[in-house]
Amino acid sequence: MEIDDPISPSKTSGRQGNSSRPATMTFADLKSRSERGVGLYPRARISTVQSLFESYKDRGYLILAVTLSTYTRSRALAESIQFEMLWTKDFLDRVLRRVPKEFRSGALFDDFTIECCPMGNWHFHGLLAVSPEIAHRIWADGRVNRHLERDLLSFRKKGDYRPCRVNAFEIEPVERVESWVRYIYKSSHDKVDRG
Repeated sequence: MEIDDPISPSKTSGRQGNSSRPATMTFADLKSRSERGVGLYPRARISTVQSLFESYKDRGYLILAVTLSTYTRSRALAESIQFEMLWTKDFLDRVLRRVPKEFRSGALFDDFTIECCPMGNWHFHGLLAVSPEIAHRIWADGRVNRHLERDLLSFRKKGDYRPCRVNAFEIEPVERVESWVRYIYKSSHDKVDRG
């Protein structure tokens, strides 16, 4: 569902006087910029993603923090489209399998980053916004849906088109969007530039 709610420029602008942005950002503008990563400086990206997911939370969406850990140490692999597809195709497809077809459009929104931990392994940090109508199919009774958990455990094996294994994953509800967004976009660790 696209709703054009004006969001104050102070929440969406990383710098004052950036003439490439409209004076008022709408919800659709934020979503579009977040998906494309267009023209955003790191601070502006953090601000945009934070505003977007706080807006989802205000609309009643369940916000989940996701970490997918791999044993991958190769930067070349981490920068490849195949590695990114571990999130954009494999992970999101498994989540959407839990959603009835009539709810799939507008039911799930995501943002993620790929980073290298101090031990040298690459992993994903991300956020999912899940519509209230289907949230119970993803998260219920204080845990991930058992079918989704089983699907994600299958990532421990390298797939035919999956370049690596996911050795561990963690999914949990987010209480404070700002804290999690700042954590996943922290600059102290090496990141893959997706924008």
